[in-house]
Amino acid sequence: MQESLKKLTDLEFNTLCIDDKILSNIRYAHECVDKDYNHICYKAFGDRNVNYSVTREQIDRAVVLYNTRKQELLKEHNEKFIMVGMGMEYDNPLSNGIKNHRVRATFKNNDGVLCFIEFTANTNNKDLPKVIINHAIYNYVSNSELHINNYKGLERLNNIENAYTKDNLLSIINDCFNCGFTDLVVLNYIVSPEDFINEVL
Repeated sequence: MQESLKKLTDLEFNTLCIDDKILSNIRYAHECVDKDYNHICYKAFGDRNVNYSVTREQIDRAVVLYNTRKQELLKEHNEKFIMVGMGMEYDNPLSNGIKNHRVRATFKNNDGVLCFIEFTANTNNKDLPKVIINHAIYNYVSNSELHINNYKGLERLNNIENAYTKDNLLSIINDCFNCGFTDLVVLNYIVSPEDFINEVL
């Protein structure tokens, strides 16, 4: 049974593209084909269970808006440690809690060494999500053989009692990697870790 898609009008395009999530979905709309691989439409996921059929022209317009929005976000937060949301957003009940299940970042420490870290929320206790470190890589250069993986034994530690908050993630980064970042922000949908490297200004 073929899915019913709503044709995206230009008026709806202008309204919906204010939302970063939907803008990203239109920018990355995927092609739908029939059993013989003939083009049917471009599909973009919307919101509230509504998905859209979009045109190639709308995708091209979304690419321009997407790139402009990315530059605006990077400029707005250039003095903060930027982490990129890689998982689903959720309602973290903690004050200053991270509201994405998985976040990651690339950064240079005080010695100029490139590093990479990825955190996940342990939500076994939904009222008190804890930190899980998926990846902690020191010397994150293009030659992966030179990576120092599981730096300082941080990955998948069972004894991390830190709550999944911005302050605690920042403390881990600063204390374990010799950094001096003072503020942290999580950006979703528009920015990817390959777009920038965090450095102390």
